[in-house]
Amino acid sequence: MDCPHVLTPTLKNETIKVSKLVAEYRAGRIVIPEFQRDYVWPKSKAPKLIDSLYRNFPVSTLLFWQSSDSPRARRSSPKPRGGRTMNWLIDGQQRVMTLARVMSGDEGIEVVFNPETDRFSNANVVTRKDPTWVKVADLFDDATYRALRYELPASSRSPLKALSV
Repeated sequence: MDCPHVLTPTLKNETIKVSKLVAEYRAGRIVIPEFQRDYVWPKSKAPKLIDSLYRNFPVSTLLFWQSSDSPRARRSSPKPRGGRTMNWLIDGQQRVMTLARVMSGDEGIEVVFNPETDRFSNANVVTRKDPTWVKVADLFDDATYRALRYELPASSRSPLKALSV
């Protein structure tokens, strides 16, 4: 028996750029439902996540539930945006929130990259004073990325391409 108001669940696989994912989260179009646990990742995981993305290592999938229902959001910030449908983040909260924090430096998560050593690290007193370390958040800005890319020797350029998102 077909019911016109009941939708058939569908599963689809999509690829999304990191910058778009974070923008959707910050705009409130991706929401963490209230049944999710709190953000618990230590800052030490942030450089490892960025390094995995940089090296094209699998970081698992994100699972979203798209619904017109309105369950309560776990957080008031970013404020969920109303609309016809909501994208509820069912699996991947730690990764999405870490990426958002890395891109903005929120919560004291500042990841830096050294193109000479091909390493990522959390910023510290030494890396902040060393000009060879670049804030990963700056690399998400296209103009900064292009400027940095063309300032480096040709042999160092290709690894940075992976961070252009």
